[in-house]
Amino acid sequence: TCPNPGLFNTSADLILQFPSPQNGGFFGRDLTIGNINGDAYDDVIVGNPFANYNGIENAGTVQVFFGGSNMNNISDLTFVKSNPTFNDQFGYTVSVYDIDNDLVGDLAIGAWGADAINGDDANGEVTIYYGDSNFVSDTNQIINSPDIILTKSPSEVDARFGRWISTGDLNNDGYGDVLVGTPFANTELLDNGEAFVYLGSNNFDSTSDAHLTKLPAEAEAAFGRRDIVCDLNN
Repeated sequence: TCPNPGLFNTSADLILQFPSPQNGGFFGRDLTIGNINGDAYDDVIVGNPFANYNGIENAGTVQVFFGGSNMNNISDLTFVKSNPTFNDQFGYTVSVYDIDNDLVGDLAIGAWGADAINGDDANGEVTIYYGDSNFVSDTNQIINSPDIILTKSPSEVDARFGRWISTGDLNNDGYGDVLVGTPFANTELLDNGEAFVYLGSNNFDSTSDAHLTKLPAEAEAAFGRRDIVCDLNN
């Protein structure tokens, strides 16, 4: 519920910042809230897609600030892409939902600049990290081992899979589903775009369950540039 307007004001209670501020890091390019460590508090997840990591320009990071009765502005966890490379832009999009129905939120992170395994530039990828009650505050902890990696297959240069991510229970089965936009995929025409649906389950995997695109196709339509999951016809 929204706070009582009489108790709400425009003064910030906390100001969150990247632990090592950088010019052009774009801390806050995307952010979300969700409970990824199974306690009673939602956590704040902030993308920093143009951050340099280990000397790699624009590799990107994601910072997690645990919620709590004494929440502070010190980042508790740092997520980075496994094998980061130049211009991955990891953290360009972030989303949290309970994909495996274990009552703990799971984290999806987009890296729309990531190259495909075969070298196709900026095919893009989305990494899934299952929430865990063992996530504890550790300013030095770097998490770089995702549970699932999603990507566009067959790959395509500059498809930008992961330009946008949205999560929600699309089929009302109690499991969170993942919708991934790929706006510059050349489906029939240049940059017509497409989106992929991954249905949540106890055995969530990297195979898409549905494929959406614009019909009739239109050059530079960029279908999937932004997407959102919500109940439209309840």
